[in-house]
Amino acid sequence: MIVFCEDCGDRNQVCPAHIVKGRAVFICHACGYHNDYLLPLLQQKKQQENTVDNLFQVLDRYPQMMGGFIYDISKGITICRMPDLLLPEDIHSLGSRLSQSLEQGLLAMPDIRSMTVLISDKYFFVAREKKGQYLVLVALTPNLPEPFCRFFMQYTHKKEWQI
Repeated sequence: MIVFCEDCGDRNQVCPAHIVKGRAVFICHACGYHNDYLLPLLQQKKQQENTVDNLFQVLDRYPQMMGGFIYDISKGITICRMPDLLLPEDIHSLGSRLSQSLEQGLLAMPDIRSMTVLISDKYFFVAREKKGQYLVLVALTPNLPEPFCRFFMQYTHKKEWQI
């Protein structure tokens, strides 16, 4: 990572060992100044990237992503970020059918973590967080953008996911 000296402003290359608890701690190679300053972007990024709310906030940044929602069997749709042309009943029906499909697959193969369904040229990525709660992401392409893919993989590999 490249950081700048607080004293002379010179560029310094630091390795991950020099970043401690979100702070860059290093000695400038040009002037010898002992730097120790907070890297707020690293802390914010780490705190935000693993939340569903943050995931839904960045949906608009990726044109291949249409939306997403959380479906709970007992509560219905709990979080929703889908196009306005879909009625709440449509989204509830999608959540219900997709969750049933994943549950049916789990009966035959209990090690399934997620599924992808193609409906009308839209890719529906479905994962179960815990029994009765499902994350559904909708995309125009068969590959999720990097932040969504990383989150989706983390979401499907939670320990409490097991039946």
